[in-house]
This record gives sequence, structure tokens and C-alpha cells, in this order.
Amino acid sequence: MEQYVIESDPSKCKGCKKCEIACIEAHCDLPRKVIIKNRDKVVPRIRVYKSGDVKTPIQCRQCRNAACARICPTGALVHEGSMVRVREQFCLGCGMCVMACPFGAITVADQQISFGEETPSSRPHPVALKCDQCEEWREKNGQPVSACVANCKFGALNFVKMGDLRSRKIEAAAMAR
Repeated sequence: MEQYVIESDPSKCKGCKKCEIACIEAHCDLPRKVIIKNRDKVVPRIRVYKSGDVKTPIQCRQCRNAACARICPTGALVHEGSMVRVREQFCLGCGMCVMACPFGAITVADQQISFGEETPSSRPHPVALKCDQCEEWREKNGQPVSACVANCKFGALNFVKMGDLRSRKIEAAAMAR
């Protein structure tokens, strides 16, 4: 199975946060208007951070030797194929994975929220949330890329085969010499 990664290019990110909205929409099955209206109550699995003039989306890198999975006391974070997955039924919401992730790509959040008649799936307690490359959403909607990539109008996010990414980095390093 080919491993993919969501690559971000800070030079193209405008900080519009459409990737965050798309992520929430793909995972909470809520209309965009409801998400935008209640933006402070829902948690995306990708976050846009700003430091000075630089804006960049941060999401899980699906690390091969993932610190989050190694430190998880219940085995809630596991490697399955080329992905690091959260098995919610085992997650205690302890936050060890948040502290272990060198990229700041994991959040522990309670998704038990209600907006009138719009109610996303509820969990009995906070759990770890991280990028899953929208596997379920892509399959359901026949999409070749994750929701954040599909909604980035500035090309700051790309869905790239891991082998292609490695080749580009090797070429860039060779050209820099």
C-alpha cells in the first residue's frame, strides 16, 4: 500500500483557515454554515498557525516511528498500514500523545457538542484527534485527496506519495550543494 502525506507550503498559505473548516465538515457531518457559526466549539484535525508573517497548516505526519503511538499507555494510537490511527474506544484522553508529538499535530478534545437540531457524533469523554487523511470521507465521496487539500485554493496543501516527497527532497538537497 502506498503511503501518502499531506505536504504544506507556508509560502502559499494565506491563513484563510478553509482547510480547518473543510476538516471539521468532513469529520462532523455538519453543514458549513453551522460549523462557521460555532467555530469555537468544534476542533479541526489540521490547524493553521501564524508566527510573524508566516502562516502554515500543521497536521499529522503519519510518522513511521511515531512518538505518540509509542507513549500511549493504552495502545489507543497504533500503526496500521502506513497510518497512525486513533482507536477511540481505548483512548483515555490523557494527553500523553499531545506532549510526545514533535509537530503539535494532536489535540485532545470532547466532541460532545450540540447546536440545536445539529448534533455531531458524541463520545463519552475527550479523545485524541489527529489527521486521518480523511480516509472515510474520501471513500464515501470518491475523492482522491483529503478535504483540507481539496479546499485549499492557494495550493498550500498537497496530497503527495511518500516516495515522491522523498525524491523531491533528495533532488533539492543535491541542487543546494
